[in-house]
Amino acid sequence: IVSDFRASDSLVEITGFGVAALGVLSLLTLPEARELLTGGRGRGAGTHDDALSETEDTTPRFATPLTRIAANVVFPFALLISIAHLLYSGDAPGDGFTAGVVGGLAIAMLYVVFGYYEARQRLSWLRPGTLIGLGLLIAFVNATLPLLFGREFFALTEFAGINEPAELHFASTLVFEIAIYLTVLGGVSVIMEAIAHPKEVESL
Repeated sequence: IVSDFRASDSLVEITGFGVAALGVLSLLTLPEARELLTGGRGRGAGTHDDALSETEDTTPRFATPLTRIAANVVFPFALLISIAHLLYSGDAPGDGFTAGVVGGLAIAMLYVVFGYYEARQRLSWLRPGTLIGLGLLIAFVNATLPLLFGREFFALTEFAGINEPAELHFASTLVFEIAIYLTVLGGVSVIMEAIAHPKEVESL
């Protein structure tokens, strides 16, 4: 019962977190919301951003050679730590939420050190809106799929017959933790992008 309650509680939490992240995005940068969610440029956004970058010095105060080198070294290791924290959450200390926070802090570090424009270029692969949507979809499917087979909500499913390298343990709990990880990482990313946008820096 406690396990079912905690799983349902986590499902509600990540849903609220995802909605809150989208709300923060809408409040801070409503015209640029679609651009930040998709990781691309909205219609006419490219001209505005290029003009802004040409007319203003957007280089952050922390962009020294030392901090740039440190960020380049720390960022991949932070992502690896967050993934390891996620994958071993079933048998060792860790969970999808804290793993997502670690990954989100790594992304925040890039915005602090490199500034908005260069960080966006380095994170061109990142699609925060897709991560939030995919995470919530996986979480709800993982919770409701057992009902189709006459089992209880959030029933534990063991993936037997799968080779488990590096002492990993594959089960539906890991799938749920991955869903939490994606949602939190996407939420933190979209909030950081909204806060780091040069327009918001001006208003602050």
